[in-house]
Amino acid sequence: MSIGYHYIKDKREMLDLCKKLSFEKQIGVDIECENSFHHYGTYISIIQISTEMEDFIVDVIEIKDIEPLIQILNNPNILKIFHNIDFDFRILNYQFNCIPKNIFDTQIAASFLGKESLGLGNLLEEYFNINKKCKFQKADWTRRPIKKELLDYAANDSSYLIKLKDILTNELIQAGRLKFILEEFKKLEHTKRIYSEPKFSEVKGFRALTAQQRSVLKEVFLVRKKLARETDKPVHFVISNKLLLIIAKEKRKDEMFWKNLRSVHPIVKKRYLVFVNAIKKGESGQIIVERKKMLRFSESQKKQIHNLLEVRDNIAKEMNIEPHLLLNKEMLKKVISEQNFNSLSEWQGAAFSEKFTF
Repeated sequence: MSIGYHYIKDKREMLDLCKKLSFEKQIGVDIECENSFHHYGTYISIIQISTEMEDFIVDVIEIKDIEPLIQILNNPNILKIFHNIDFDFRILNYQFNCIPKNIFDTQIAASFLGKESLGLGNLLEEYFNINKKCKFQKADWTRRPIKKELLDYAANDSSYLIKLKDILTNELIQAGRLKFILEEFKKLEHTKRIYSEPKFSEVKGFRALTAQQRSVLKEVFLVRKKLARETDKPVHFVISNKLLLIIAKEKRKDEMFWKNLRSVHPIVKKRYLVFVNAIKKGESGQIIVERKKMLRFSESQKKQIHNLLEVRDNIAKEMNIEPHLLLNKEMLKKVISEQNFNSLSEWQGAAFSEKFTF
């Protein structure tokens, strides 16, 4: 467990923290969010920050304006250590227009060491004999006051990141792979991760609907979103995607249908006429789905793909890493289309240069 931490919940304390952090060379960072699990929308609840000596928990919901802390995360002179940046970077960019520079991702580092279990809990247990409690992973981080056991759990997520980074770095040096991940981290700095709310066109079964049914689905989808925001409930708590599809197909407007619906929020039955009007509006529209343009390869290119995948798998086996780290599907398409390895990282290109020719 973390020895102790500072819980920051007012702006003055946060400003003092940021002054202190501005002199640090590296910090561990983790984030706890509401992600449409208990409430409407996706937003950051707390940010955990750890130095080599201290742990801090910044209450984003209480403070609201955390611009000075965002400046710390954007500061290229401070190394920010995360575990699995993917979602954290999406929500930081979405909510605060924050794209951290000078980063180290312990999950990526572990993957380049050939580890099969990449979760932070697995690594904490392997290196520090710490059993990370899974029971808090679905906790409601928006509730105030935050329970002490939740704060303890959150502090641990950042507390060991610096030590973990040091251990993984040493192992990567011994394996001759530190250069690989540093190249990957530099590339990630220039990869803008976008978070967007779910769209009606992403509902499973959307493409199988008729053009009119898609239009109806769009309108009832937007009504559901409005009511979810109004009730501060996740959209699936209001009405499920499965029911939305049924409504789009059947276009039922009779009161009995709506009053007899099951597994919906009470507001749906109470305000069913809003859905009925949405159906009518949708019936007057058409949403045509264009077919995705498929990248077509010649027979010789298909043969190259087969050969390149074979080479990739052999190299990955020799290096004891997952094949997708060497070359994923998108990279493969680009390499074959351009007939060179210029789009890859230097270490990836070097791995293939002597073993594959176009």
